[in-house]
Amino acid sequence: MKKRLSRTAAALLTGLLLSAGCGREEPSFLEALETEASLTESPDEPAELKETEAPPETEESTIYVYVCGEVKAPGVYMLPRKARIYEALEAAGGLTEEASPWALNQAGTLTDGDMLYVPKEGEESVDPGNKEARETDDGRVNINTADRAALMTLPGIGDSKASAILSYREANGPFSDISDIKKIAGIKDGVYTKIKDYIKV
Repeated sequence: MKKRLSRTAAALLTGLLLSAGCGREEPSFLEALETEASLTESPDEPAELKETEAPPETEESTIYVYVCGEVKAPGVYMLPRKARIYEALEAAGGLTEEASPWALNQAGTLTDGDMLYVPKEGEESVDPGNKEARETDDGRVNINTADRAALMTLPGIGDSKASAILSYREANGPFSDISDIKKIAGIKDGVYTKIKDYIKV
């Protein structure tokens, strides 16, 4: 009988405990679950948002200028865009002792493809943008049509060699190949190597 009462009491106690907890909400637990779910969710971004725009094209920042005449190291030099003439002269090693320092406006600006010719004292300067002096728009000098001033823009070609080229053309007609210029007295392999990339026929 006692065992029966004990079981009945236990069953009643369990029922009371269950009924007391039945229907009781635990908002804090549910809110925690919802918060965790919202933090872990990471929907994919739309494809258009992931695409990055290509950087805008920028203007070329360098130019190439052919510096020749009375400078210590004639040649083609790469300079910053809108470089000044004095910067090109410095790149070419500076002026020779025979150069005319007043013939050029050293504060002037240069553009890509310019030829900067430094004359001797008493000689006329050549405009860097003068295509007649350059003979061709690609910067090369046509040794069959160039005048004395244009020929003297070539490295290693001074007044005497330019005169010899003109005399040869008058006596023998035009050159058939650029290597024929080596027929001129004083123009051998050394000089030819310096000028071959700057001449044409």
